[in-house]
Amino acid sequence: MRCCHCALMLAALVFVERNLAKEPASNVLQDPTQVSFYRHVAPLLTRCGCNVASCHGAADGQGGLKLSLFGYDAAADLQALTDADAGRIEFSNPSNSLLLQKPSLQVSHDGGQRFSVDSLEFRTIQRWVEQGCRAGQVAHPEALELVLAEPILDTLTPVTDFRVLAHFAGGETEDVTPFASNQVLDEAVARIGENAQIHTTAPGSTAIVSTYAGRSTHASIWISNGVADRNSRAQPGIDGFIDHKLAILAVTGAPQCDDSTFLRRVFQTTIGQLPSADSVRSFLADNNPDKRAAVIDRLLADPLHHSMWANRFCEITGSRDNGTERQPVDPQIERMWHAWLTVQFAQDIPYHDLVRSIVTATTRQGQSATSFVEQRIQHAGHAADEAVQDYSSRESFDLFFRRPSQNDAIELETIAERVSAAFMGIRIECARCHKHPFDRWTQNDHKSLMNVFSPVRFGMSTELRTAILQALERQRERSKLGLPAQRIPRTLEVYETLAYRDQEDAFTGEFLAAKPLGGPELVGQDRRSDFVDWLTQPGNPYFAPNIVNRVWAFYFGHGLVEPLDAFSASNPATHPELLAWLSRQFVEHGFSIRWLERQILMSQAWQRSPQSGSFQPNAGKNYARWQVRLLPADALVDCLSAAIGDQGRSAVQTPYVQHDDPLIQSYFDVFQRPQRVMACDCEVNLPPSLRQAMLLMSDASLETRILQGRVHELVTSHEDTDELVIEELFLAALSRAPEPNELEFSLAILADTTDRSSALTDILWGLINTREFVTIH
Repeated sequence: MRCCHCALMLAALVFVERNLAKEPASNVLQDPTQVSFYRHVAPLLTRCGCNVASCHGAADGQGGLKLSLFGYDAAADLQALTDADAGRIEFSNPSNSLLLQKPSLQVSHDGGQRFSVDSLEFRTIQRWVEQGCRAGQVAHPEALELVLAEPILDTLTPVTDFRVLAHFAGGETEDVTPFASNQVLDEAVARIGENAQIHTTAPGSTAIVSTYAGRSTHASIWISNGVADRNSRAQPGIDGFIDHKLAILAVTGAPQCDDSTFLRRVFQTTIGQLPSADSVRSFLADNNPDKRAAVIDRLLADPLHHSMWANRFCEITGSRDNGTERQPVDPQIERMWHAWLTVQFAQDIPYHDLVRSIVTATTRQGQSATSFVEQRIQHAGHAADEAVQDYSSRESFDLFFRRPSQNDAIELETIAERVSAAFMGIRIECARCHKHPFDRWTQNDHKSLMNVFSPVRFGMSTELRTAILQALERQRERSKLGLPAQRIPRTLEVYETLAYRDQEDAFTGEFLAAKPLGGPELVGQDRRSDFVDWLTQPGNPYFAPNIVNRVWAFYFGHGLVEPLDAFSASNPATHPELLAWLSRQFVEHGFSIRWLERQILMSQAWQRSPQSGSFQPNAGKNYARWQVRLLPADALVDCLSAAIGDQGRSAVQTPYVQHDDPLIQSYFDVFQRPQRVMACDCEVNLPPSLRQAMLLMSDASLETRILQGRVHELVTSHEDTDELVIEELFLAALSRAPEPNELEFSLAILADTTDRSSALTDILWGLINTREFVTIH
């Protein structure tokens, strides 16, 4: 008994000591002794929101004070604040300075209170004034580091400290935690408390992002649903990394989905179609353990799959961003765009070669201008289909640069932003005008990338103009000989010139070097080729992760990084180790998208059931279960046609955004088929809506199409029992047999009427109007 009592006391003592050990230590932030404007005061103004567009960062400032937007010009801000005529600094009595009185609301301030009198901010600025408003060294840290005392939190460790360290040239490191702007990306999971501490709010995963002096960094925070298993180690592979995180979070993964769910899911995601009823029966009856792999391989080789990816890349590359108010988008251009991409994916062209064919494209592809013009004359009479076929066999994709502009110039801003978003996963639109506070890219970075493409023109080169004049002269000679004239079509080309349109530094006026984002200066004459060499090298931090993330999102409905084209230090991946591993493997396997797709589709994470058995926080986001999502617009149209037995032209294979069938176009509009215009990947927002439900319910043609399609076939066969007929409807619409209660209910509908066609139409109409039908589950 005594031994038992001692054991209990020992256990209690261990428990208490363990919990005491996990209590956060004192984490009081220290005021700096020597205060400088660049390292301390300017970052505080940014953190307090003084230089945002709605305050003193506005174009004309506020209340007589103008600061640079987000503090991008700290030298000008220092001048504005210390200008003797402005009267914002009072050296004889620093605490009476307007710079302190207004934001602490001791005097009226339209911007409200930004800090209190007893705050670190007040003390720091007061000390800066006391020390003579010292400018100090310009704050350009070479690196920013975010250190968490404990990155994994649980019920025993609900709080952790963090520090932000700035590493400067010469090996100097400073703790800048009080001066950094810190935020938790998901405050439903964790929040930042006083004295640089992170407190748990709920189980899950998120990240803390810190920004200081124009640099950002982040650190992941995992919060377990119980007591974290800190001994868990990730095994290489998709499921290895995902299961490791689930183990830390104490979340149980859902089981593998059943065969009918898998078959429907893989058909819908790879080719945008439903499996036929016979395909479902055959798959369910197949006992081959490799049957799922066999279906995946077959579907990845299907022409519909290649068309699905062509559609996706029409969105990424902006196939309709080539029209104007005077000159609308040419449908023939849309067809050629789609056809060329379809061929690339059908042949599984290595992705780095695909991108090279786009980014370095010219129209003549090394062909002489004379030969090119003669070819154009010979092809002038080709039909539209033949012209599309001709274009699809080209090596390079000059349509990417054939966007209307003036004087043979292409819009360098648009091209730079589209290349950056499409092939690097980086949005740089903000950097056209200013440096975003949570991103590293400046106006000069934006302009330097523009300079990569400044030799490119779309119009008529000197060589082409000369060749056309020579062709006209030959036509005149033919006419003199009485020979029939040949039509010379209007001919423009994408070409390069040495007459660069290089951009200038906004401050110095000097021409900037051509340079990729985060890359070296390009000193050769073939800037685009040099750019692609840099972009596609195996160690590039943007290229492979960007396409891996896009392929991942194609199958899971959301990326490891979201938004897909917003890679930055302030927007970390949910599973960074997985993204890095997959990117390396993708490169090692020859940049094959087909290989990458197969790895994803064969993973346990992709084949999980949408049902996890019990509620678990953040289960879907961390791939513990399948996340149900709406079908894309074109896939929905095709699945609807398949279910009702109305097999017409496939919407998935339609290259046009504007369909010539008004009914199909209504589905494109309501279910948001992307317009393929914007540079960012932000044209689709697909939460289920009442408008979508009402379209299916009120589509007047749907009943007629059902009656004339599948129902007509079933009613006229006269061979099947009611049970088999209902099973056929369920297999055709939902890719599964009916549950006993569903079968009983459907049989009652049939038994209650003599109009068999009407009853079957009602049943199928009801199945189509279920959430199960319109979603990928």
